Amino acid sequence: MCKRTKLTHLIFADDLMIFCKAHEKSITRVMEVLNHFPDATGLVANNDKSSFYCAGVNDETKKKFIRLTGFLTGTLPITYLGLPLSSKEWSKVDCHVLVEKIINRRFLMGMLNQRLNMLAGDEKCNLCVDDQVETQQQLFVDCTWTRGVQQALARWSGISFRRQTVKQTLQWLKRRNWKKFHKEVATAIFGALIYHTWKARNWKIFRNLK
Repeated sequence: MCKRTKLTHLIFADDLMIFCKAHEKSITRVMEVLNHFPDATGLVANNDKSSFYCAGVNDETKKKFIRLTGFLTGTLPITYLGLPLSSKEWSKVDCHVLVEKIINRRFLMGMLNQRLNMLAGDEKCNLCVDDQVETQQQLFVDCTWTRGVQQALARWSGISFRRQTVKQTLQWLKRRNWKKFHKEVATAIFGALIYHTWKARNWKIFRNLK
């Protein structure tokens, strides 16, 4: 478990990452939960597609942990969703790679289109009370919830975005005659807005909240 952030797990699509302390008690507890998971949900994790990663322990301890989990052994660092994952703290170079990917319009549009393909097409927006059909334009531009978040971000950062489509906003950011750092911050804020809007939308759907 990452102590400062209290990080225990991360979920993306159908991928699940579980973090725990590198000692037998923690790993045993995690395995107890995973073994109970099929009884509670009717779903079974695929051990052949599961991997165990360990850092900061000797080989003998690592072998014992592998026997406890029964998972395949992975080696850090690895690349996930185009980004490096390591047991070490990210350097400035690693962070810059992430910023560059966010700035890259193809990366952001690819991420966005992947999510929009999952929209039902005739469902109403779950984030606002406007009773509008959920589309890319509605969810990320016209939705009153999204506009409220955007206004709050503008007050906090001093960076305002035009009310236009995602593609138009990215083109607008690219044309801005700003210093590189200013442009990177603005693009990162816009990318975070897209991501957290989608996250909030799913949070309400999965909990049947209106």
